[in-house]
Amino acid sequence: MTSCGLYKKNFLTLLVLCFSISPTFAKYSGGTGTSTDPYLIETPQDMNAIGADSNDWNKCFKLIADINMAEFTGTKYKIIGNSTTQFTGVFDGNAQVISNLAYITTNYDNYIGMFGRTSQAILKNISIVNASFSTKGVYAGGLVAYSNGGIIANCYVIGSVKGVDNNGGLCGRNNSKIIDCFSNGSVTGSGSNTGGFCGRNDSIITNCYSSNTVGGDYSVGGFCGIHYGTIDKCYSTGNAYGGGKYIGGFCGSNLGGKIRNSFSNGNTSSSNTSEAVGGFCGYNNNGYIFNCYATGIIAGIYKTGGVCGHNKGATGNIINCYSTGDVTGYNPAGGICGQNEGAIADCYTISYLTYKGAYTGGACGKNTGAVINCYFIEDTGTDNGIGESLTEAQMKQQSSFMGFDFIDDNTDGTCSFWIMKPENYPKLYIFDINFVSHQFNRQGVTTDPYLIGDSNDLGAIWQQSESNYKLANNINLKGIKWSLAVIPFFSGSFDANNYIMSNLTISSSSYSGLFGTIESTAIIKNVVIEDVNIIGGNYSSSVCGYNSSGKIINCRSNGKVNGLSNVGGICGYNSSGLLDGCYFIGDIAGTNNTGVLCGYNSGKIINCFSTGNVSGEINVGGLCGYNYNNIKSSYSMANVSGIENAGGLCGSNYFATILNSFSSGDVWGSGYCTGGFCGYDTNGNICKCYSTGDVNSSHIYGGFCGMDSGGTLSDCFWNKEICDANGLGNGTSSWVVGRTTAEMKTLSTFTNAGWDFSYTDGNEAVWYISENDYPILTWQISPVDISTDGKNNFKDFASLAKYWMRDDCAKYNNYCDWADLDFSGRVDISDLWELMNYWLEDGIYEY
Repeated sequence: MTSCGLYKKNFLTLLVLCFSISPTFAKYSGGTGTSTDPYLIETPQDMNAIGADSNDWNKCFKLIADINMAEFTGTKYKIIGNSTTQFTGVFDGNAQVISNLAYITTNYDNYIGMFGRTSQAILKNISIVNASFSTKGVYAGGLVAYSNGGIIANCYVIGSVKGVDNNGGLCGRNNSKIIDCFSNGSVTGSGSNTGGFCGRNDSIITNCYSSNTVGGDYSVGGFCGIHYGTIDKCYSTGNAYGGGKYIGGFCGSNLGGKIRNSFSNGNTSSSNTSEAVGGFCGYNNNGYIFNCYATGIIAGIYKTGGVCGHNKGATGNIINCYSTGDVTGYNPAGGICGQNEGAIADCYTISYLTYKGAYTGGACGKNTGAVINCYFIEDTGTDNGIGESLTEAQMKQQSSFMGFDFIDDNTDGTCSFWIMKPENYPKLYIFDINFVSHQFNRQGVTTDPYLIGDSNDLGAIWQQSESNYKLANNINLKGIKWSLAVIPFFSGSFDANNYIMSNLTISSSSYSGLFGTIESTAIIKNVVIEDVNIIGGNYSSSVCGYNSSGKIINCRSNGKVNGLSNVGGICGYNSSGLLDGCYFIGDIAGTNNTGVLCGYNSGKIINCFSTGNVSGEINVGGLCGYNYNNIKSSYSMANVSGIENAGGLCGSNYFATILNSFSSGDVWGSGYCTGGFCGYDTNGNICKCYSTGDVNSSHIYGGFCGMDSGGTLSDCFWNKEICDANGLGNGTSSWVVGRTTAEMKTLSTFTNAGWDFSYTDGNEAVWYISENDYPILTWQISPVDISTDGKNNFKDFASLAKYWMRDDCAKYNNYCDWADLDFSGRVDISDLWELMNYWLEDGIYEY
């Protein structure tokens, strides 16, 4: 073969080899798509190639140059992610700019944006300018149409977005965590849920803003159209217009969501048929708006307010808010709120009200809820008795604002929410140019939590509510009357370290307690509060007003709590959360869903107890007013007084389980369904429980349960000598048995029913019974009270000495008569050490 032929052959071989490997890099400008070697995006073609291949939608990408996408007009841009295959990878914009990105169609295309649908994706450092997205379909966003899970951080979009439902300048619908982002331009929607930043939010948005002009029909907001999640430290400056219902300068509809430390400066207007128009929020239904304000002009029709058009629901709360823009509205209309059916507290307005109709007011046009410590300037609107009218001069005096927690004034708390400068109106301190964040000791991380040493530290936790804290010493709160929860909202960890916080006094509208609301990531433990005096509305307690899936562990308190609905000593409303090892001693008073430990439980209550007195109207219980999930190994010694559904342990048990629990307090009910253990059980499961208290009612009542409807009650007892009624108020059951006092103090009564008193199965027993006494739960007994005489003393030491160094305890006489404290099978130095840790303490924890 000639050299030329050999050259040609090698060239062809190399050419074939190049073609065989070139597809790996043909679409992008480098990288392999891993986290350490992401695909590099340098050209418009690179950018458009991502959307063309769904196989790459779980890979990592990095922008390495500014990109002009102008050549991809109409629908030529390939959107990344769709309803079938979501983008699940990572895209790092690397602070490079993507310009002229567009997707414009007159078809009904859904999920329109740079990204269509993402799932658990990470989008960061993405900059988009002169964007244009338009469709007749649903879900449109400048960055992403629908983000489900994951993180969006440090991104912005400047441009226009147009669609039908769920349209936002940055995100059409969000179920991810968004931080440090903004949008600017315009957003238009012809249907529901249109927002300058986000059309619909179901998750967490922090430190973001929108300057978009927004126009839509239903649920239109300068920042968010409809909101279900949490928004913190955000703002909007663009105007918002709506043709239908629920138009707000910041949020159109807030449905059970939380918005705090946020504001709106844009104007809000509506058509001639609009309903619920507000300077900050159009419609707040069971949502929580805290530390917010609006300055724009508001023009609405029905239900128009400077802060909120319509505030509704038992959990509809507007607290620490104000408005300054003029309000024009019809019936009803108000400077703070048009129509209120929830709670509004510690708010004010200087808005001038132009109105027509009977229901108008300087603070609130129509009120069937609670309006507390709210103020307006006289002559700016009708004084209809809702809120307090002040002169212009009084509105500039700090002493006029009862209940407001001002900086450098601890009489109403130490949170320092408000600041008032000479000859000026109150302002929220967090937005003041001179705002200084509280300086805590330590780092605030899990391994080095912030230390709380005094009431000022305690009151400043709201500023960094997601951090970690630990109590450093006892704190006496005497002399401070808090006007809100000490820590209104919290999502971090708080370990009180078993130090005592004493003399906590709160007079509030709703969400009262050391914590107002705790979120799913919150852990509250080892809290001890003595001598509490809480006067609140809905969701009132000493530790936590509303627990949204958080954990409350080993917390205890004593004193008095008075409120309305969902009132309890430790937690007002436990929503899918955990109460473990907690107790309350004292007096509780409320209306509906009232319990000494917990008012309403849809989570888990384990190893808890209560004692004292509780009074209420409907669903009143010695431990829990209304149970909708699980109560296990708990008890109550509290006396109960109610109208309907009153029970020694639980007022109502609805499709829920109560296991291995007991009650011993007396129960009185003036209406239907009164029971020694449970007032009304509906399709519930109550197993291995007993009651020993007296029961009295003028209507249906039972020694154990007032009424059972479709439930399963098994292996349960009541003391028929103390209460001679039937076990069930509406009949009898062979599984609910009345016993004499002597029988109730006899072991065989319970073991014959399968109750667990034995350690021989290798597991710790659930129950313990001593001679001539009722059964108690084994966790009530000190782990070293060997003789179970109520003390950890020399009798226990003698038992230890009797079996010292014996090594067959696992088989001999119940772990050597319980002297083998750690159940190791041997009585040795570890057992002695355990005894010394509890020396001379109470051995049986009953109160």
